[in-house]
Amino acid sequence: MQRFDIAIVGGGVIGTATALAIAKSAMLGHKRICLIESGNLFQSNALRDSVYSNRVVNLNPTTQRYLQSLGAWDQIPEHRKRHFDRMYVWDSETSGKIDFKRKDIGCIVENRLVLDGLVKELQQTNVQVFNKDKVEHLDLSQQEKKLQLVSGNAIECDLVIGADGPNSLVRTQTGTDVVGWQYDQMGIVGTVKIQKTENNTAWQRFLPSGPIALLPLSDEYSSLVWSVTKKEASELLKLSPTLFTHYVRAAFEKSVQDVQFLLKHTHLTASEIETELSWTSNQRVESFPQVEQVDAMQGFPLRLQHATNYEGQGWALVGDAAHSIHPLGGQGMNLGLGDVQSLVQALDQNAHVGQTETHGYMKNRYPINAFILTGCDLMYRIRGRLLSLGNNDLVKNQFLKLMST
Repeated sequence: MQRFDIAIVGGGVIGTATALAIAKSAMLGHKRICLIESGNLFQSNALRDSVYSNRVVNLNPTTQRYLQSLGAWDQIPEHRKRHFDRMYVWDSETSGKIDFKRKDIGCIVENRLVLDGLVKELQQTNVQVFNKDKVEHLDLSQQEKKLQLVSGNAIECDLVIGADGPNSLVRTQTGTDVVGWQYDQMGIVGTVKIQKTENNTAWQRFLPSGPIALLPLSDEYSSLVWSVTKKEASELLKLSPTLFTHYVRAAFEKSVQDVQFLLKHTHLTASEIETELSWTSNQRVESFPQVEQVDAMQGFPLRLQHATNYEGQGWALVGDAAHSIHPLGGQGMNLGLGDVQSLVQALDQNAHVGQTETHGYMKNRYPINAFILTGCDLMYRIRGRLLSLGNNDLVKNQFLKLMST
């Protein structure tokens, strides 16, 4: 049996950031910390300028500064950080839109590079990593928490932090309920080759079945996030990249009727699509980039989920283990890293009285997360009416608050 003060379950971005933040804390750095990750945390992600991952994140300035404080931000190559200073959101069924400009609204970065930066810093700490291992059994019933790993390793600790995603084992073992629902949607992500341009705008169009977004990666590449019904996703993901590209162009540039027609006729060839659309009107927004090719398409289910509790005697939840959000606001990782910062602050404060406790974490963090989750869900449901008020300063300010909290 190995003894630690804190065990963190889940070595994605949020779990790794948690381990790193605790290890770098002046009050907590002496603690014995372990991180348990089922995948290979030390897998090399060699960079190629023309190959971008289809999993990207939008990091607001607050999150950027926090990663900077952990040392991870400087580990990410500068040419793979794409800051944007304009956000253009418009509705396909009305004239509603929000056109917002401000220096460094956010920064689009590949998920894997954020994790790489954190791992490089983590390797300089005393955190013990159980790599390519997972929790087989977890006992939280006693004061000393016990974890049995698949490898045969046994761990005893004072505090277990669940950073193990939306299907969290730690959350399940605590008996914590979740509220929320599955959207009748799937998200489709992909990497988009565009005609070379000054690519510093995040674009998002609301269609009847859900939003489609194009996020800048470089002058020649962007990242796609498209929310469609599960049935539509099933058909679209069967298409070749060339055919899929025609659908993406139409989703951004054609009328609702044209897009709906195409989504009902995914058997069409490229030439048939071109013929069908050749006589239709173009609704392309000025300065919207020319989409040349979409590759690396992948689908994932969409849900809203919020745990009713984030902490208890000897346990805490962070990131997707505590909440899952619709991707339309691009706020998932910002919320998760906000959890990490708040949790470590609570641990710091309690360490002053010699306790490894998280008291105060939920009180501080839950209202913020509830506001963002509710706001993004509301935006998804009433997007047309909301965007019709896009020129209203109050709406713009609330929209910005939602995107940058």
